[in-house]
Amino acid sequence: MLDRYLYYRDVLDNFVSKDKDIKVYNLSSAEWKKVNELHKFLKVFYEVTNSFSASNTPTANVYFHGVWKIHKKLDEVYNSPPSFLSTMVIDMHEKFNKYWSEYSLILSCAAVLDPRFKLERVEYCYSKLYGNVYAKEKIEDIKNTLFELYDEYKDVFGESSHFVKNTSNYDHVLGVNGRMDDEEDYATFLSKKRKIDAEKSELELYLEEKNVDLNEDLNVLLYWKKQSERFSCLSCLARDILTVPISTVPSESAFSMGKKLINPWRSSLSPQTIEALACHEDWLRAKAFSTGRSSIFGYGDDVLGEDENDEEDNDETPAM
Repeated sequence: MLDRYLYYRDVLDNFVSKDKDIKVYNLSSAEWKKVNELHKFLKVFYEVTNSFSASNTPTANVYFHGVWKIHKKLDEVYNSPPSFLSTMVIDMHEKFNKYWSEYSLILSCAAVLDPRFKLERVEYCYSKLYGNVYAKEKIEDIKNTLFELYDEYKDVFGESSHFVKNTSNYDHVLGVNGRMDDEEDYATFLSKKRKIDAEKSELELYLEEKNVDLNEDLNVLLYWKKQSERFSCLSCLARDILTVPISTVPSESAFSMGKKLINPWRSSLSPQTIEALACHEDWLRAKAFSTGRSSIFGYGDDVLGEDENDEEDNDETPAM
C-alpha cells in the first residue's frame, strides 16, 4: 500500500486538493516525510517475510540473514533520536528480544553452509550487532558445532581423500658431509608432520575456498547436489541442516493480523474489503471515533477486533 501511495504522491495530492469532501485527508510535507520514513522501516520486514514464505519449503540458510536484518533495523531505530516511530519500536524491540535474541545455533550453522556466507559473513553480522569480541566467541561456537557434526557424519559416510602438497619440506636432508643423518627417524618425523599439515577435511577445504558472490541468486540445495562428488560427506551434512524448517508456524499465522481485524469467516471477504476495513478502523480512530456497533460497514466490534474484554495477546511467533 505504501509503495503505491508514494509512487502516486503527486497524483493523490492533486486529486485530494480539488475535492472538498476529502480535502481534510490531504497530507502536509511533514506527514509525507513520515510516510516515507515508515515505508523504509517496514520494507525490511516485508522483504524478510517474502523471503521466508517465498516457497513451501524455504531452506534454513535464509533464517540467519533475515532475522539479522530485522534485528539490525530495530536496533538502528531504537538507538536513534526519538521520532514518531519510537513508541512503536520500543514495543517491537522488546517483543523481538523475547523470542529472537538468542540466534539458533544449528540455523546459524546453516548460514555457514551457504557458500555466499561461510564464517566471514556470519562473523560480520554478529560484529555489527554485538561487537568484535562477542562475534569471535559466537563464530567459535558455530565452528566447533560444525566440526562436531562433521565428525559424526564422517563416521557414517566416510570422506574423500584430500591432500595439499607441502612444498616447503625437502624429500631429503643432507648432513654436513653430504650423507643422510638419522634417515629413518627423520622420515618418520616428516611423515607425521606432513600428515598433520597437509591432509585437510572436506569442511576445512570448503571453508578455505573463496566465497560465491553475495548477490548471486543461488539454489543452495542444488549447489550441494553438484558438490556431492567432491564433498561426499559434507554435502550430506549440508543437505540435512539446510532442510531444517525455519518455523513450525505458517507465515500467514505468524505475521497476519487477520484475527484482530475480521471474524472467523474472513475467507468470504475479498482482499479489497479487508483492506477497506483496516483503513476504515484506522481513519475512525485517528478522528477519535469509536468503532462500535454503529460501524458503517455493519460488522461492529467482532469484525474490527475492538472487544474491550478481549485481552488476548496474539503471540504466535515462528517456533524454533
